[in-house]
Amino acid sequence: GVAAATGQAAGLVLSKGVMTDTGLSPLATASIRMAAGAVLVWALAVASGRGRAMLGAATAPGIPLAIVAATAVGPVGGMWLSLYAVAHTETAVAATLMALVPVMIIPLVVVLHRERPTARAVLGALLAIGGVALLVSR
Repeated sequence: GVAAATGQAAGLVLSKGVMTDTGLSPLATASIRMAAGAVLVWALAVASGRGRAMLGAATAPGIPLAIVAATAVGPVGGMWLSLYAVAHTETAVAATLMALVPVMIIPLVVVLHRERPTARAVLGALLAIGGVALLVSR
């Protein structure tokens, strides 16, 4: 968890620097990050002997379309919009807003999986939204 958060923070700060120094758009910056990430993931898969299994899983019936859809919504849409936020506000503010992902999942789980959130989850979500509202309003 801590390593993932540190990596995400470093990626945002470095991406903001790249966009500021070069004038690259958030979409171009996101595209470069995703391409580099894809190369690294495949290199690690091949180096660990899992390349064929990964390719087999990715080409199973029905999976390529699901991968494209999930990629368009998650890495492409999510990263592009997060870098747009970083480009147009303070990095810390954008990162705080992006930390609301678990809160945003609650309505999706209710709609897509018909799961009812616990009172604790709802209270936590309300507290998180209130905290972000306080930070952003300054």
